[in-house]
Amino acid sequence: MNNILEELSGSLRKKMLQHVAGVQVLHYIPGRVRIYFRQIYNSPAKAEELRNYLGGFKEIRSFTVNHQTGTVLIEYSPEAVAGNKFLQEIEKLIVSRYDRR
Repeated sequence: MNNILEELSGSLRKKMLQHVAGVQVLHYIPGRVRIYFRQIYNSPAKAEELRNYLGGFKEIRSFTVNHQTGTVLIEYSPEAVAGNKFLQEIEKLIVSRYDRR
C-alpha cells in the first residue's frame, strides 16, 4: 500500500513540477500568494480549468484567477495547509520560487 501511495505521490509531484515551471511568484506571505501563471495568460479556458481545480480545496479561503493578466491570487489558511501533504508540497515549491528583490 505504501508503494502505491509513494508512486502516486511521485507522479503528482512530477505533474506539479511541470505546472510550476510556468509560474512566477510575485508576492508571498504565509496565507497569501500572488503568482503569474503563463499558461492562463489570455486563455479563458485554462483560467476556468484552474478556477475549478482551486475550488476543490477547502483549505483555500478565496482566490482570483485573471486570464487577462495571467495572475492568480490565493488566500488560504496556513494552519489548514499543515494538515494537507499535497498543499504543503505546493507551498514549499512556492516558497522556493519566491525571489524578493
